[in-house]
Amino acid sequence: MSPATSATPLPSKLNPAGATAQPSTSDATSRRAKTPAAGKARCCTATYEDSPSLAARILILKEAQAQRVTLVRALVAHENTPRALARRALGWKLELPEKDRAKIVRRAAVLVDALQSGEQVPVGTEQVAASIAGLVLAFAASAEPLHAERLKCERILREGAETLPVWPWVEAVPGFGALGLAQIVGSCGDLDEWRSPAGLWKRFGLAPRACYDDVTLDGRPCNKMPKRRRSVMYVIGDSLLKGNKTGDGNNGVYRELYLERRAYEVARNPAFDKGIDKKTGKQKVTKHCHLRAQRYVEKRLLRDLWRAWRDAAKII
Repeated sequence: MSPATSATPLPSKLNPAGATAQPSTSDATSRRAKTPAAGKARCCTATYEDSPSLAARILILKEAQAQRVTLVRALVAHENTPRALARRALGWKLELPEKDRAKIVRRAAVLVDALQSGEQVPVGTEQVAASIAGLVLAFAASAEPLHAERLKCERILREGAETLPVWPWVEAVPGFGALGLAQIVGSCGDLDEWRSPAGLWKRFGLAPRACYDDVTLDGRPCNKMPKRRRSVMYVIGDSLLKGNKTGDGNNGVYRELYLERRAYEVARNPAFDKGIDKKTGKQKVTKHCHLRAQRYVEKRLLRDLWRAWRDAAKII
């Protein structure tokens, strides 16, 4: 299901380092590409100025998304590791009561934030602060270039998404933007290579959980849910629900779909209903109900995107 490739290297502006793409042994070509597709080149510094083929643009998006995933993981580690060191220095142990552990977690977060911002550390933590200050500041300093690289990758993803044939459709959907589209394409490739939306649902962890049941090499049962791609789709869906508003402030199509599905879930299971919020006057539901309704909207978005992609592919 990966995009087709040919033996032509990426244009020079898409490969500033001057690396030449290696020829591909495959004779398959994209039926939509007006120019030959890219080969095995890996570049995350594209400018798209040469308007390469659709297959070449998708290849760049896939590599940029892979690099972004790596950078996000590194940044999360840079944020969490100093806090873990502070918790350890403050005496956090699994054997402690839950309330005591939670208190230490809060103290560690305040301590690390104070060290990173150069503010006065909390009273009573001066000795601990002196012992971990060097590590905390080192992690903070090393995170800055990683953050800059993440912004660079996200710029490339946005620019690439806006060159795709399906972009006009995406641009018209409030709450769904270039970065979300780029992450979807970067995670699954050419949507026209998928025979139905069901394949995309499974790719992003939206299929029934039993679909991912498998066994390991030594015969143990396991579940191969794609957690990273599921996380990507969850964030896209969450953004869609929050931003799907029309120009006059009314709910958009996907927000209305979410509310309809949420009401359906409550009708099926009254335990989901948590009554009326006194402040807003709106119905409250359990988090499980909310996630089920959001999951439904995410599947609908992928289905509509798949259809729009195929319709746009017929034009070019």
